[in-house]
Amino acid sequence: MSAEEARSFPNGALPDEAQIRACIRCGLCSAVCPVYQETFLETDAPRGRIALVRAVLEGRLQPGKRFKKVVYECLYCQACTTLCRPACAPTS
Repeated sequence: MSAEEARSFPNGALPDEAQIRACIRCGLCSAVCPVYQETFLETDAPRGRIALVRAVLEGRLQPGKRFKKVVYECLYCQACTTLCRPACAPTS
Protein backbone atom coordinates (compact mmCIF):
# COMPACT_ATOMS: atom_id res chain seq x y z
CA MET A 1 0.00 0.00 0.00
CA SER A 2 1.35 3.40 -0.92
CA ALA A 3 1.87 6.28 1.47
CA GLU A 4 -0.98 8.13 -0.27
CA GLU A 5 -3.36 5.21 0.34
CA ALA A 6 -2.29 5.02 3.98
CA ARG A 7 -3.27 8.66 4.42
CA SER A 8 -6.83 7.68 3.54
CA PHE A 9 -7.15 6.09 6.97
CA PRO A 10 -7.59 8.15 10.16
CA ASN A 11 -4.16 9.25 11.43
CA GLY A 12 -2.60 7.10 8.70
CA ALA A 13 -3.22 4.06 10.91
CA LEU A 14 -3.74 0.98 8.78
CA PRO A 15 -6.26 -1.51 10.14
CA ASP A 16 -5.13 -4.94 11.27
CA GLU A 17 -5.63 -7.13 8.21
CA ALA A 18 -6.33 -10.23 10.34
CA GLN A 19 -9.21 -8.45 12.04
CA ILE A 20 -10.58 -7.24 8.72
CA ARG A 21 -10.52 -10.81 7.37
CA ALA A 22 -12.21 -12.11 10.54
CA CYS A 23 -15.47 -10.36 9.63
CA ILE A 24 -18.05 -13.00 8.69
CA ARG A 25 -20.52 -10.37 7.43
CA CYS A 26 -23.29 -11.39 9.82
CA GLY A 27 -24.57 -7.82 10.16
CA LEU A 28 -25.13 -7.85 13.92
CA CYS A 29 -23.00 -4.72 14.14
CA SER A 30 -25.50 -2.70 12.10
CA ALA A 31 -28.08 -2.87 14.87
CA VAL A 32 -25.89 -0.85 17.23
CA CYS A 33 -24.04 1.47 14.85
CA PRO A 34 -25.30 5.04 15.38
CA VAL A 35 -24.12 6.19 11.94
CA TYR A 36 -25.88 3.32 10.16
CA GLN A 37 -29.04 3.94 12.19
CA GLU A 38 -29.14 7.47 10.80
CA THR A 39 -28.39 6.72 7.14
CA PHE A 40 -29.36 3.06 6.59
CA LEU A 41 -26.59 2.88 3.99
CA GLU A 42 -24.66 -0.39 3.98
CA THR A 43 -21.38 1.44 3.51
CA ASP A 44 -22.05 3.31 6.76
CA ALA A 45 -22.45 0.08 8.73
CA PRO A 46 -19.33 -1.50 10.22
CA ARG A 47 -19.76 -4.44 7.85
CA GLY A 48 -19.77 -2.09 4.87
CA ARG A 49 -16.75 -0.18 6.11
CA ILE A 50 -14.87 -3.42 6.62
CA ALA A 51 -15.73 -4.51 3.07
CA LEU A 52 -14.41 -1.23 1.67
CA VAL A 53 -11.22 -1.39 3.75
CA ARG A 54 -10.69 -4.97 2.68
CA ALA A 55 -11.06 -4.00 -0.97
CA VAL A 56 -8.44 -1.26 -0.52
CA LEU A 57 -6.04 -3.58 1.29
CA GLU A 58 -6.42 -6.18 -1.48
CA GLY A 59 -5.87 -3.57 -4.20
CA ARG A 60 -9.37 -3.91 -5.68
CA LEU A 61 -10.33 -0.33 -4.81
CA GLN A 62 -8.41 2.91 -4.86
CA PRO A 63 -9.32 5.09 -1.88
CA GLY A 64 -11.01 8.27 -3.02
CA LYS A 65 -13.14 10.99 -1.48
CA ARG A 66 -16.12 8.70 -0.82
CA PHE A 67 -13.88 6.11 0.84
CA LYS A 68 -12.37 8.75 3.12
CA LYS A 69 -15.83 10.08 3.97
CA VAL A 70 -17.09 6.62 4.94
CA VAL A 71 -14.00 5.77 7.01
CA TYR A 72 -13.91 9.13 8.79
CA GLU A 73 -17.65 9.08 9.60
CA CYS A 74 -17.12 6.19 12.01
CA LEU A 75 -17.60 7.54 15.54
CA TYR A 76 -15.19 4.98 17.02
CA CYS A 77 -17.74 4.34 19.76
CA GLN A 78 -16.88 0.60 19.69
CA ALA A 79 -20.56 -0.38 19.96
CA CYS A 80 -20.07 -2.76 17.03
CA THR A 81 -17.40 -4.71 18.86
CA THR A 82 -19.80 -5.69 21.66
CA LEU A 83 -21.85 -7.82 19.27
CA CYS A 84 -19.09 -9.00 16.99
CA ARG A 85 -18.67 -12.76 17.21
CA PRO A 86 -15.26 -13.01 15.55
CA ALA A 87 -14.21 -9.97 17.61
CA CYS A 88 -13.42 -7.67 14.74
CA ALA A 89 -12.12 -4.40 16.04
CA PRO A 90 -12.38 -1.93 13.17
CA THR A 91 -10.80 0.83 15.22
CA SER A 92 -7.52 -0.96 15.92
